[in-house]
Amino acid sequence: MKKNTTVILTLFFILTAESIFAEDLVFEKIPLSNGVDFSYLVKDSEWRFSEGEEKIIFVCWENHQDKFSDEMNLVKQSIENTWQKESALVFKGWQKCRTVNEGIRILIEDSGPRVQAFGKRIDREPNGMILNFTFNNWRPDHDVHSYRNKYIKAIAVHEFGHALGFAHEQNRPDTPCECSQRHGQDQPDETILTPYDPDSVMNYCNKKYANWGELSELDIKGLHKVYGAPN
Repeated sequence: MKKNTTVILTLFFILTAESIFAEDLVFEKIPLSNGVDFSYLVKDSEWRFSEGEEKIIFVCWENHQDKFSDEMNLVKQSIENTWQKESALVFKGWQKCRTVNEGIRILIEDSGPRVQAFGKRIDREPNGMILNFTFNNWRPDHDVHSYRNKYIKAIAVHEFGHALGFAHEQNRPDTPCECSQRHGQDQPDETILTPYDPDSVMNYCNKKYANWGELSELDIKGLHKVYGAPN
């Protein structure tokens, strides 16, 4: 993979070509005052806010479609019940994107879900996040249509994790050898903030698909460290 190309973050997509493994990336472990480390963040990717400023991230839909109103609302509720509920962040907007719109711009498309950049680098990026609601051309599982809403929720929460700057948990250098799907994806420098978390929504090796969109205890602790606890 070449540097500076679009970062493909499709859930459970296993690279068949030569990969960039965690050993090839530069890691920085930050000890905290309480001696505990939290989460796994792409270095310098967090959204930054002034002291006392409300931590608002705007979200809009590139191709807002009435036929997907239920699915778009499910995504909104899923993010509000996870990343927003468990932090000081507030996600606002959720309308059709204008030509120039700040924040996270989502394209609905029947292809592999992904983001074009990590964290704040996605701000104002056209088609910055791709979400799939139909799973006809791309599907995470052969039985996806029986549990479509569960997959929509899980994938949305996972991709929003990337949009907040969190990297794939299985790419860590301390990933257990039994995590057979571990691989790298041409990511920038990453900061180790927690012990390895098998239950993270960001971990391909989680026995539950993206933990079915539920943040783990360590996901929440990492989120608090970067964006603060709920007000």
